[in-house]
Amino acid sequence: MQPGEAKLGTDALSAEQQQLVEETLRGLLESAYFTKSKRYPALLEFAVRHTLEANHDRLKERIVGMEVFGRSADYDPSTDSVVRIAAGEVRKRMALYFSEHPEAPVRIELPFGSYTAEFHFRPQLPIGTDTLVSTPSDSIRTKKWFLPRRLGPVVPAVAVGVVLVALAVWLLRPASSVERFWSPLLKRNQAVTICLGAPFANDTSQMNPSIPKDAIVNTMRQLPNNPVPDITGANAINQFLAGKGAKPEIRMANSVQFSDLHRAPAVLVGATVMNPWIPQLGTDLRFTFKESEQGGLHWIVDTKAPGLQGWNVDVRLPADQVKKDYALITRNLSPATGQWWIGIGGTTAISIAEAQRMVLDPAAMKNLEAPLPRGWETKNIQIVVELTLVNGSVGGAHAVASYVW
Repeated sequence: MQPGEAKLGTDALSAEQQQLVEETLRGLLESAYFTKSKRYPALLEFAVRHTLEANHDRLKERIVGMEVFGRSADYDPSTDSVVRIAAGEVRKRMALYFSEHPEAPVRIELPFGSYTAEFHFRPQLPIGTDTLVSTPSDSIRTKKWFLPRRLGPVVPAVAVGVVLVALAVWLLRPASSVERFWSPLLKRNQAVTICLGAPFANDTSQMNPSIPKDAIVNTMRQLPNNPVPDITGANAINQFLAGKGAKPEIRMANSVQFSDLHRAPAVLVGATVMNPWIPQLGTDLRFTFKESEQGGLHWIVDTKAPGLQGWNVDVRLPADQVKKDYALITRNLSPATGQWWIGIGGTTAISIAEAQRMVLDPAAMKNLEAPLPRGWETKNIQIVVELTLVNGSVGGAHAVASYVW
């Protein structure tokens, strides 16, 4: 829920609010995020309409699979994740749509683990500025307090002084590690492109047959929120930058042109084939991503020691056998574009999501900046982060290499 929004249940919706939901749904379905697909708009419309009609018994995963995706009566959701995968994609596309349409009067969401839609309404201004909620004068009596006349001018002066001191303390406070990291992008009214890479493929029929079904890469594809980790982090980055006065915009990598990167700073999320702009802008950097020809091995390479593959993940292994994952955080003033860009990538979707969290977390960023030299906040930097995994979940993280120039 965005600040100031109000969530209402369907039983509390007025006719006008229901009409707003219908109009917003129509806008979503007619947008480029849904017109090129059949399954995603079908799922979205099914969820919204049955939520409006309070048909909650039809918004169960098994029923959705049968009625929206044509699964048979013996369909087993535990072995067929079509609904969960489609729901993850619907969530991502809705988030992208609403990031481009912040003026929408109602924001429709599909909460994780549920297929019942939620409606978040923007606060509306009162019809008249003179409208007041009051109580009868004889039911509540108020007592007036008066200051001695000789203290009258003193109290306002003290109050103003306190405010000025507080303001001075706030303005002179040292910038946090997070603010120092993002400082090149924190100019007021600065346009920033948040560029998302393509999600991992969801169609299991297209997976490399040599990769076992229990491999960690397949486990990530089957998560209920896949492929949402990138959009979840992008939304957090979007809110952070907007809160600092910038004007961020979330876009998919395939909709970004090189000329766009010339016009404004960028935040590039993903790695290797997921986001082609990261390797294109980072060809001359010390640390970069590599993949084996079959895509089974992902690693971060140090160009000063190209033969080493110590920071690698074999995505063909089962999740309980993958003990380490790696992320690469880059901030660079590109000679090719003349603009700053921040790269947030990883060897798996797990490390990508964790890296996005870390660059906004004060404690995590304080740990990452500890080994950096004085003055790093104005320079190009790269940080390689090692994550400890426990059955596919992050158990800890620390920097294993950094480079500042």
